[in-house]
Amino acid sequence: MAVIDETKLDNIIKNTMQVMEDSKTQIFEIYEGARNEVICVQTDIDVMKETLDVAINQVDELTKLEKQSRQRLMQVSGNFKTYTEADIKRCYDQTKDLQVQLAVMHEQEQNLIKQRNDLEIRLRKLQKTAEKAKQLVSQVGVVLGYLTAQFSAVATQMENVSQDKLFGPLVIKAQEDERLRVSREIHDGPAQLMANVIYRSSACERLIDKDIEKAKVELRELREQIRICLSETRKIIFDLRPMILDDLGLIATIHYFINKMEQRVGLRVEFNVIGDEIKVAKHIEISLFRVIQEALNNVCKHAGVDVAKVVIEYNSEYISVVIEDAGSGFNMQDVDSTRPESDCYGLLGMEERVKILKGQFLVDTKVFQGTKIRVLVPLVDKG
Repeated sequence: MAVIDETKLDNIIKNTMQVMEDSKTQIFEIYEGARNEVICVQTDIDVMKETLDVAINQVDELTKLEKQSRQRLMQVSGNFKTYTEADIKRCYDQTKDLQVQLAVMHEQEQNLIKQRNDLEIRLRKLQKTAEKAKQLVSQVGVVLGYLTAQFSAVATQMENVSQDKLFGPLVIKAQEDERLRVSREIHDGPAQLMANVIYRSSACERLIDKDIEKAKVELRELREQIRICLSETRKIIFDLRPMILDDLGLIATIHYFINKMEQRVGLRVEFNVIGDEIKVAKHIEISLFRVIQEALNNVCKHAGVDVAKVVIEYNSEYISVVIEDAGSGFNMQDVDSTRPESDCYGLLGMEERVKILKGQFLVDTKVFQGTKIRVLVPLVDKG
């Protein structure tokens, strides 16, 4: 009986899955390219329409002036007693100049109309291409998802024992690290401030009968301390669970988080939303927010840049998220969840969140060439 070399089989499975991931990346790029070209052509059409409107107004104005000039010429030409030959020539030259300008503007108007029509035809073709590319993303994603799932099942069976032994402690460690972080923030922030509030309130109590003006100053400073304490407490609550997400939705929460991050660490984020925001299930919103939050935190920690980009696209069938930076990047082969010292829990956590939503999670990165994270979460359960 032949002995199966588990190492070779594992390498074959990993290589095959990597090819599938690369294929998904290429399909995403095709779709993104088609969509971006549609946006560019639409922008060109909008500019062309504005230019055409200006040209049409100029033609209308010149037509009116040329008509008035011809009427003036007929009046002057028919009244030799009142007008001199120089007057008639001047009126004739003016009419002729207006007719030339009108002819030029007419030709320019027709050229602009033709260019606009050509762009609109091109836009319709590009929209069809983009729609086909979107359908291809969905269809190929289903096929690749099925194949990836089958290979993943085999790989999971082979690595289950070792991964469970390692990933369990990683989860516990992450939970304990988070609890330690929160406890330190409460101890160093609100707890210290509240202690100071208690001390100052006692001072106010002593001063109230002795020096009312000084007591008022103390009360104003006490109010400022309470305001700072409230702000710190709200920040900790936001990190644990942003309540604004329940009240105002995902886009407003991301705007809020980005503004706070820029104030705190100086990272400027170019945030764009394509399509109209769709109200989705809370677990989808919180998962997408946590992915964006973790990705931007990673940019701050590791990318070495002060600018990042976030793009969210809403569609009737899916939500697409892209987080991109032009920073230091990294080698995906160095991200190894089987090594305890590997700093990959953030990526694993993001990927796990997206998998729970039956979505696709792709990381495109190279050393010194930046990092792009793509997330595609379906809104329609296709079984």
